[in-house]
Amino acid sequence: MIQRTYKTESELHVGLVADLLQWLKSTKGYGIRGADLDGYDQPSEVVNKDGVGDGENKRPDINAFDEREQVYVRGEAKTGEGDLTSAHTKTQLRLFANLENRANGKASLLYVIVPSSKIDELKQVLSDLGLLDKPNVFAVKSGAY
Repeated sequence: MIQRTYKTESELHVGLVADLLQWLKSTKGYGIRGADLDGYDQPSEVVNKDGVGDGENKRPDINAFDEREQVYVRGEAKTGEGDLTSAHTKTQLRLFANLENRANGKASLLYVIVPSSKIDELKQVLSDLGLLDKPNVFAVKSGAY
């Protein structure tokens, strides 16, 4: 695997979002509805109506839909450079992991991608939040970073 070095965290974040988007499209077959990348509509904001975590509304990095299963999909990229344990991230994870399709009651899927060296840290955060064993939450190790 090629180790890449980035000048800023945002370049790594953009790369992780692109990596996850490609994987969600090619491997999972999800229809992308928005992504925090050039050339895509901005993902829809999720209203934090129950005041989860910091109480603020949150926008995922990717919004998608699984036509076959009729479930919404949220994708979130974290660099692991101080962003995994922030109140912002914890609120995002808790909020996105507890959404469902109102039309059929199916739980939304949440995919969180991190550089391969940060997967254990992500799993610890998910465990601390009680999300690691949820069947709709997935920790994704980047194949590119």
